[in-house]
Amino acid sequence: MKNETCPFYIGASPGKNRSPEEYKEDGPLSAMTDVFALGNILYALVMKEQVWEGERTAIAQKKVSDGIFPSIPKEVVLSDAEKAVVHAMKMCHVLKVEDRSSAMEVEQYLRKKLVEFNVSTF
Repeated sequence: MKNETCPFYIGASPGKNRSPEEYKEDGPLSAMTDVFALGNILYALVMKEQVWEGERTAIAQKKVSDGIFPSIPKEVVLSDAEKAVVHAMKMCHVLKVEDRSSAMEVEQYLRKKLVEFNVSTF
């Protein structure tokens, strides 16, 4: 058995919370698609709202396809823990799949931060 990714395809990708590759009709999707989705979840945890909330779907899709991802406004004051979550989000929100961090890399980064913050359990 080869150690290869089993790609999957989605015919149409509605909504505004998808990865860049999901808005392209010609490419397979992979676990890296889920990593991008993790970035959206991390954004929602910090901002307490869904990505692209209040943005028209077509505009949000175009932004994501062009590599423009949700960001935290500069005026938002973040704790050190929230800054770590935002950094992890940015590890996930990368346009090119081959440049995006893997789920394991994001996990390792967050585990390291938990140790730094002296958090042993959730």
